Amino acid sequence: MRFIYCQTLPDIDGARALYDLDESISDKQVAKIIFHHHTQEQGRDAAFLAPFQAMLSVVAMFEIRDFETRLVITDIADRSEMELLAAIAPRLDGQQALCWDDGHQLEALIKTRALVHAESLMDLQLQPVEEMLSLRPGDVGLVQMAGRLGITAHKTISDESAWDVYRKEGITPLVDRCRENLLATTLVGLRKMWLADLIDEDECDELSEACRVHANNYPGESRNK
Repeated sequence: MRFIYCQTLPDIDGARALYDLDESISDKQVAKIIFHHHTQEQGRDAAFLAPFQAMLSVVAMFEIRDFETRLVITDIADRSEMELLAAIAPRLDGQQALCWDDGHQLEALIKTRALVHAESLMDLQLQPVEEMLSLRPGDVGLVQMAGRLGITAHKTISDESAWDVYRKEGITPLVDRCRENLLATTLVGLRKMWLADLIDEDECDELSEACRVHANNYPGESRNK
């Protein structure tokens, strides 16, 4: 069993090819062009770029196997998106993973990015936790659901806001948001699994506490492995 939470940023290199932009145009200007096209195509209310405009910048994952938990966080601080995908693909291919989608269409995003970088993800099984709750992804935010259950989570930010954070502060604040929202996603998902009789209450409590410990002890050996 896997739980996953991702952060995206505009794909600057991809946009240069997509919109025929030369190297004289700064990354900042390229990003403005991406968001301009995004607004024209999707409207001002669309928070997330299309999969061909965005790139994965952080992927945070809890792996739960035989009731042992592991936190793995991979980001672009010291690697390319291609290398990030190569690192996470073996952990996702053929494995069921749960996410809080929030209207991000994460499965389409990850599959598109894998295709762009020629990374094999033939059997990605990504299910939004919202669907387990009979909700449509995007209708109820993680921060609202988690908050109602007394769980800390951050409001999902748009790709444009994430880009502003990244330019000013680097990748670390985005990694921290992913880690904390991954924990919230996992705790909500485990609670739903308990209520659906997929695990019992003691197992839910044990796994939830183990995930809290991993998240609170981060950073550690689990980063970028």
